[in-house]
Amino acid sequence: MTIIPNILSLNRSLLPDRLSLVFAVFFLFPLVSAFAGEQRVPGIVEPSIDYLSNLVPLKPEGSFEVDKIVPLIEFVAAEKNAEMLHAGQRDGANSAYYEFDIESSLYKILHYAFNPDIPTQVFRPSSLRSSYWTNNKGLMPALWEKLDLLENPLVFSGVEREVITPDTNTGAYYQYDQDKTLLLFKYKGKNAFAVLSRQKGESGVGRKGVVIGPDKDWNYFYSGKKGLTKKGLGWVKSRMYNSFSISLFYEKGEINGKVRCATFSWMSAGWSGINMVKTKHILKGIKRYASDFEFIMESPSLPSAEDLAAKLSELKALSHEERRMRLAPMLSFFLKESDRGKSLARPAFAKLVKKGEYFARMSDEQVESALFTEEMKCILDKGCRTPVIRPASPPLARGKTTIKNLQN
Repeated sequence: MTIIPNILSLNRSLLPDRLSLVFAVFFLFPLVSAFAGEQRVPGIVEPSIDYLSNLVPLKPEGSFEVDKIVPLIEFVAAEKNAEMLHAGQRDGANSAYYEFDIESSLYKILHYAFNPDIPTQVFRPSSLRSSYWTNNKGLMPALWEKLDLLENPLVFSGVEREVITPDTNTGAYYQYDQDKTLLLFKYKGKNAFAVLSRQKGESGVGRKGVVIGPDKDWNYFYSGKKGLTKKGLGWVKSRMYNSFSISLFYEKGEINGKVRCATFSWMSAGWSGINMVKTKHILKGIKRYASDFEFIMESPSLPSAEDLAAKLSELKALSHEERRMRLAPMLSFFLKESDRGKSLARPAFAKLVKKGEYFARMSDEQVESALFTEEMKCILDKGCRTPVIRPASPPLARGKTTIKNLQN
């Protein structure tokens, strides 16, 4: 896909016939919070969703008009009490909506979480194993620097490859590519940022993974073996059939106040062509991401974006041997887990750990991803495993890493 970084014109005034939409949105919102349980978002939001859906993938002749999504922005900005909201089905995929507020400015969120020098998974450790742009490296602008002089919307698009963490229920993890469109704009004088994502075709076959201990500890095992980890379903060849999401970040008050973070998400996944994903599953996944994102962004231990980017760059510059040494404590942790007779005690998993095959099979990208997560644990005081780095003698041969020579 061609990368299209461009500035598009914007008519910032509301057209007269839009005013009735705004009033209707305000009157409809109380209906959303009138009942507890699962409810659908107001129908007046649907045209906004349709409009945004057509912007990903972004066509060369595509344009973005803020007027088209006023009902959606007003819906996101309004207070709601419903426990479980959804936006209906699209292409056979069920949906869920969730929102949360962060004590932050949009400038800070963009500077950290949408910084081309900081991988996306750093701020989504329980959701993403890795994530990177495949066709526009070095082209994504420093979005936070555009806010002060932003008059017209800034639109950027590309293709991103994601590998997600193991599902907390089935243990499966998946890899897929997705078209993404980023929209930076203003509404009623406040900064807003939208991220549109659409999966490109089906994902690869799901592979067996393990969430070790509480999910909030960010300890994940990736076997590379096809199937589901859940007992009795190891034979299943599952896939993510399709997914689409709209995430909106909208400043609620002053520039350094709060940002409302909202996500509409649709997903279809399963096996034999049957979608097994329900609204409750999607909602659980969004909350999984939201919990980490809020915790990290509001942490007083978070270094400056520049310092964080520099630290991650240092990790990427480590030699092959140094990288493996850095991750030796993680392998030791896996070894202990396999000896405790728990999830990693399965023969196929224990073999990977005890014979050194786990690290030998990891790509450089996978090693980097693990290094980043372990570093964030130390920065945020979440079970830091302080590594002791000593040169191996003789040097480790690639693909011959073992527990013994990693720990000695």
